Amino acid sequence: MKFAVIGDPISHSLSPLMHNKNFESLDLKHTYEAVNVPIENFKYIKEIIEEKNLNGFNITIPHKERIIPYLDEIDAQSSSVGAVNTVLIRDGKWIGYNTDGIGYVTGLRQVYNDLENAYILILGAGGASKGIANELIKFFNTKL
Repeated sequence: MKFAVIGDPISHSLSPLMHNKNFESLDLKHTYEAVNVPIENFKYIKEIIEEKNLNGFNITIPHKERIIPYLDEIDAQSSSVGAVNTVLIRDGKWIGYNTDGIGYVTGLRQVYNDLENAYILILGAGGASKGIANELIKFFNTKL
């Protein structure tokens, strides 16, 4: 299977290194690459993905909101925050998910046991911060 992370800029991303090492350690014949797609070329995203024959991809700055009109379906979290960071291609359908928030909260809960009534400062207002804020509010009585 083939996967990628899509963004601009993207050359700094460690995602390909991490995912490819994980695939290798699990003896999976999958690949994961970084694909730079400038804003002015994003209108060609369907063609770019089809040309690369990807099974799915992660989407990052500056395209987390921009990808939504190209998707066939989105999960409730993506709909709630208006941003997508993961796209699964299943039977030709593009399905968008937002895992930023649950990923952040899962990590946070491993370090801090009690966040009820906590005050948390989020710096930023992009797709990732929206997902994180949504999950913090859902799981804790957090004040942002």
